[in-house]
Amino acid sequence: YEYEIYLPFETEMTRANEVALHEAVEDEEWDVITLQQCSPLSGIRESYAPYLSELAEYCRMVQPKAKIMLHQTWAYDKNCPLEAFSNYGRSQQEMYRMLTEAYVDAALEAEIDIIIPSGRAWQTARNTIGDILTIDGYHGNDMGCYLASACFYEMIFGRSILENSFELPDVDKGTMEILKICAHTAVEKGIMMKQ
Repeated sequence: YEYEIYLPFETEMTRANEVALHEAVEDEEWDVITLQQCSPLSGIRESYAPYLSELAEYCRMVQPKAKIMLHQTWAYDKNCPLEAFSNYGRSQQEMYRMLTEAYVDAALEAEIDIIIPSGRAWQTARNTIGDILTIDGYHGNDMGCYLASACFYEMIFGRSILENSFELPDVDKGTMEILKICAHTAVEKGIMMKQ
């Protein structure tokens, strides 16, 4: 893997190539370790087993003080050109439904501490401002990256993004407020867990 890290007092990211996962997990005493499924497989329940449970168990063994979080990815834009979108009948709603169920099931199976609900925040934002969060139908643009990072911010630091004054330079205040509300609401409501 490629390992990217901001070192203390550094403003530039440091990258190392060909790093084994265990090297990154063992590199520091982490407070939080996040895991996620790659987006093409995010709604395929079988793709998580047994790997997610094994990864989470390894992380807990090596970093017993760290919270293990699972980052919920988002559904693709309605017109996404990726072939993998056919796994979901080329339907954004179906992809969102399937990935939400898969993440919940996988998190329960792997005994994950917290799910970061980026996918829910994205879907909520799309229902309000449309499919304007990607650069290519699946990778986040500045607004999409902000939306996901706002979910991370709230989940990791326990502080409301609504009170955070950071704004994207090329996004109007109204859209910024919508993004903040969507992230905050997703974190507040979480992902519906099965009974």
